[in-house]
Amino acid sequence: MHAETTTIAPHGGALVQRVLEGEERRAALSRASGLPSLTLDPRGVADLGLLATGAYSPLTGFLSRADYLRVLHEMRLTSGLPWSLPITLRVADGAGLRDSVALKGPDGRVIGLLDVREVFRHSKEEEAELVYGTRDAQHPGVAQLYAQGDLLVGGEVRLLERAAPLFPELALDPADTRRAFAERGWRTVVGFQTRNPVHRAHEYIQKAALETVDGLLLHPLLGPTKDDDVPAAVRVSSYRVLLERYYPRDRVLLAGFPAAMRYAGPREAVFHALVRKNYGCTHFIVGRDHAGVGNYYGSYDAAAKSGKCCGAARCRRPSSAVPKWCRCWRTDCGRWSYDMVDMGRGVASHSARVAQDHGSGAAVGLGRAAGPSLVGRVREMSVSRDKPLSAVERVKQESRGLRGDLADQLVAPADHFSGPGAQLLKFHGTYQQEDRDQRRERRGGDADPAHQFMVRCKIPGGVLSAVQYLVIDELADRYGNGTLRVTTRQGNQFHGVLKGDLKATIRAVNDALVTTLGACGDVVRNVVSCPAPVAGGLREQVLSVTRRLSDHLLPRTHAYHEIWLDGEQVAGGPSGGEAEPIYGPGYLPRKFKVAFAFPDDNCCDVHSNDLGFLVVAERGHLVGFNVLVGGGMGKTHGKEDTYPRLADALGFARTGEVVEVAEAVVKVQRDHGNRGDRRHARLKYLIDAQGLDRFRDEVERYLGRHLAPPLPVEVSGIEDHLGWHAQDDGRSFLGLFIENGRVQDGDGHKLRSALRRIVKTVHAGVRFTPQQNLLLTDIPDRRQGLVDRILADHGVARPGADAVSTVRRWSMACPALPTCGLALAEAERVLPDVIAELERELETLGLADATLTVRMTGCPNGCARPYTADLAFVGRSLNKYAVFVGGSMLGTRLATQYADLVHRDRLVTTVRPLFERYRDERLADERFGDFCDRVGVEALRSLRGAERGSEAVR
Repeated sequence: MHAETTTIAPHGGALVQRVLEGEERRAALSRASGLPSLTLDPRGVADLGLLATGAYSPLTGFLSRADYLRVLHEMRLTSGLPWSLPITLRVADGAGLRDSVALKGPDGRVIGLLDVREVFRHSKEEEAELVYGTRDAQHPGVAQLYAQGDLLVGGEVRLLERAAPLFPELALDPADTRRAFAERGWRTVVGFQTRNPVHRAHEYIQKAALETVDGLLLHPLLGPTKDDDVPAAVRVSSYRVLLERYYPRDRVLLAGFPAAMRYAGPREAVFHALVRKNYGCTHFIVGRDHAGVGNYYGSYDAAAKSGKCCGAARCRRPSSAVPKWCRCWRTDCGRWSYDMVDMGRGVASHSARVAQDHGSGAAVGLGRAAGPSLVGRVREMSVSRDKPLSAVERVKQESRGLRGDLADQLVAPADHFSGPGAQLLKFHGTYQQEDRDQRRERRGGDADPAHQFMVRCKIPGGVLSAVQYLVIDELADRYGNGTLRVTTRQGNQFHGVLKGDLKATIRAVNDALVTTLGACGDVVRNVVSCPAPVAGGLREQVLSVTRRLSDHLLPRTHAYHEIWLDGEQVAGGPSGGEAEPIYGPGYLPRKFKVAFAFPDDNCCDVHSNDLGFLVVAERGHLVGFNVLVGGGMGKTHGKEDTYPRLADALGFARTGEVVEVAEAVVKVQRDHGNRGDRRHARLKYLIDAQGLDRFRDEVERYLGRHLAPPLPVEVSGIEDHLGWHAQDDGRSFLGLFIENGRVQDGDGHKLRSALRRIVKTVHAGVRFTPQQNLLLTDIPDRRQGLVDRILADHGVARPGADAVSTVRRWSMACPALPTCGLALAEAERVLPDVIAELERELETLGLADATLTVRMTGCPNGCARPYTADLAFVGRSLNKYAVFVGGSMLGTRLATQYADLVHRDRLVTTVRPLFERYRDERLADERFGDFCDRVGVEALRSLRGAERGSEAVR
């Protein structure tokens, strides 16, 4: 009768049961007598029992290779579910380990069966580094790892004989605790673990947690621990005293957790929270140094780093009695909204509005206990607090989680959406557009505008499988205008989609395990990273972090699934609750861009992003990232208070800290960005208004700890990855130049057909680059000749550095007219001709090999990153452009306006004098942008009588 009170599903949805009983058990024991066997150590015995009773749900056995590697590198299973510790069985000898194996305890008795799926080898040192954060053999967890065998055995288990519990009355399985909660009518339960006796701080935290939940599960770890840890009997005795004399008996349940202690710090904290979810806990408290040992982890790493798998909002609670940090997590659906409590300071870290935004997630547990007056006390950062919300902000606030009335408008007969509806469409990956070529023809008549839609795919790092690419290619014909468009953020855009085909297009994209959710709108856009699978694996590690961060920062709303997927789950997206723990109901003030880059290869233009991560590596191993903040390319013509900006170094983050640092930066922008004036709503304006130091302080408040200072690593190079390059394992990848990112067939140049043929024939993967080019990956070396022949048969220039001119291969343009509603001038359609003129001039001047970036945009918003280019043309009005020079090919310096209102026909004529002087006065190996910066724009103008600023060059 109480079953309905259970409010949280086990991790993965179902409680695993692998315990054999009765006749089935007897038959298995008989069979085991004839099988090869493995003897488990005490930790293995504990893991076997926890696997079989569902404590480790959704695991059904020891991890096989695919799950093991993903847990190591991404803290997720191959299913996508969060999981932070590798539950493995290591052996010294894999001979004879096939099919089924009997598992024995230390006393030689058969206690289980293992259905062997695979035996594999992996570096203990890498596991130690990734799981424990150190390779030091003095670390107890690392020492135990090093003492084990070199082979791992993966496969499902069945339990035949349970280990005798130390405290039989506390031996409750997940099914037992869930039953107990139901019988007591508890709908919300907070779990608490320690391997030490309870002390005053624990008592305070537990009692505070009871203010906001129905019950408390005291769940001390009773499995194997270090010899010098406090004995389990002492721990249990301390809890029993509390139960008798301190806690309300009807609100607390004491049970044992028979697991071995790993001492893995932050990762083990996440693990403990996930496991308590299986026991039925809806919340879990994490102590300051939870699961830590010695000096291997920072004072607050467990509390601060455990957000790796979750979204969070934070509050602080003062108390002179408890000098520790803790978190209380809401663990439903594998994502945990939590509150951070500062037990010694009287300062709240976010406004009352944030707590309200996040509902039970941000207000539960210790944060709510702090009281609204404390939660509402916040240092104001934004100068726009007193301004009314902009119209777009009101649309978002009233959207009911991005729903609005999109579903009704979608089935309405009109060929377009209302203004508010068009704003909400962006969050779903779609822009409502108009064919502006037809606008003039229709003007003055009765015809409506020629509405159409652009649908953008969100592809972290630009990585697609062969199957995914072929689906997207096919959709371009079925619903689009027959072309693909590679964006500067490594996505794909379908142009010319009609309203009646929108749902089918988005559904088909998701069927291919790609999403459009968050590809546009005021959220974190596609996360970009160098896509080149260069031999050595470092870029693949960074791509793994890229994907993990992208998944973490997806909106949580179900609106996308309801409207476009008939309620089904979006590929790679979150499951579970409706709350937006990261974004809140207002989402972000403006779009937010994130990039990962390498010092010797800044192909992602990392400094032009709101948030950037610059790789720090030592001897070929990924150490972490310098964190960069405040980049952005957009500006408004004639508005001097709007401007492009390059990102500043904020600090350093280890690889495992990237998600939590990114989340903290996003939340500071969420809570303090300008929501009254969209022209000033990007992160760069917040940082400039308040200063980098104050911004860092606020990020650290959200983190609950200090950021490490940035390391002395700077951008030094850039690659475009065109031509053939070696991968690992006898494979290669091929970089192909895609002019302005448009994949299409033309007369004598059947690029799209060639790509489709290659992908089908050699099953090549496809990766889009931030320079709008395309990489064909995983091509066996023996098939390079075949790929070259297919390209030649389709009229595509042969791969290599001389396939196109230097100036053309480093050029980029945004789509601009006729589809972009913001475009003032042409870009994609005219840049090829401008480049052709420039090629002729450079050839005449003897500069045909000059290396420079040339970019063109139809408006000042900077989608093709013009303001970091050596030479850029920015749309000013119809057929007229502002000319910028002096940026850096490396993306580390902004260009300066050289001339304004230059007619399209005079662009090359206007910049020719600059190249003449460059030819005559450049230093050895000096690039064009570097030369212009060294000489100075004023000197360059005066040379030819060019006038300052905004006056036209005619």
